[in-house]
Amino acid sequence: MASNSRSRRPANGNDAQTLRYRKDILKKLLDGARDLASHDLRIVAEFLVDDQVVGIHTVTQMLRGFSSSLTSIPSFDISHLPAAIHLSKCASASLERLACILAALNMRSEYHEDLDPLRAQCLDVFVEEWPSLARWMSHLIRLGSKAIDEFRVVVSCTMMLYYLCLGADDDPRKEEIAVHPSTPDLVCLLLSKKKIKTGRYYSLHAHDVGCRIAHLFFALLSCDATRGAMIIGLRDMRVSKRRATIAALISRAGDLVSEVDASDLETVAESVDFLLKGVTYLTEDPKLRREIEEENFVVVYASIPC
Repeated sequence: MASNSRSRRPANGNDAQTLRYRKDILKKLLDGARDLASHDLRIVAEFLVDDQVVGIHTVTQMLRGFSSSLTSIPSFDISHLPAAIHLSKCASASLERLACILAALNMRSEYHEDLDPLRAQCLDVFVEEWPSLARWMSHLIRLGSKAIDEFRVVVSCTMMLYYLCLGADDDPRKEEIAVHPSTPDLVCLLLSKKKIKTGRYYSLHAHDVGCRIAHLFFALLSCDATRGAMIIGLRDMRVSKRRATIAALISRAGDLVSEVDASDLETVAESVDFLLKGVTYLTEDPKLRREIEEENFVVVYASIPC
């Protein structure tokens, strides 16, 4: 499979070799998206351009599968519904594939301008199905390692939000997803998520997904259109959950610096800057400002050598 997908693209778009090539690419896309590297994403982008009908059908079916799956889960309490474990594993795998498709679509400016129409169609479907998809993402993040690979869920959910909200600055669909009530909750869940066994935050290495979480957090707060949704989302949380999120925002910055080496310095400095500037935006709300001060934000900020 890997050798076929990495071979050169056939020149003739109508011969049997090309048809086999397309089938191989689609199978890899559906069966092993989490392993796709940059070169593979380029091939996926080419495939989506070659057969946009199949591309949009694939995305639509996968997204609408989340909605139909919700009817099978009357409660997200895993202890009362063992069948949800199987559905959660399937949903986790689907998230990885969808994140891969979004990554390929976001490569359009580098590889294919022809991806713009398909990307618009896909985003329309994402916006339509976002409430169901967001519920699944929240469920999977909270489920933790009881039934699934928690790290892969954290990565997939982060990439999904990152590509959906930051994929195109001039796309109004981005704002529709960013201001949805479930989006701030998802961002805060990802920011405050810790490994159950070690108590450490996920993905703190400079070139890993943790820095994308920081970028996403800052981007949503620095934009006038989405800042209000983020602040309201935090303010309306339960007190314990909100305090945990604020503490995570502040301590993450220190954790990033503690793991830095010379090669990561610039990226870590940028990510710490994202986190700290994001926290300062939150101080526009009096309640959040008071709780941020109670978490010794100024002391922590002053102790970070960046």
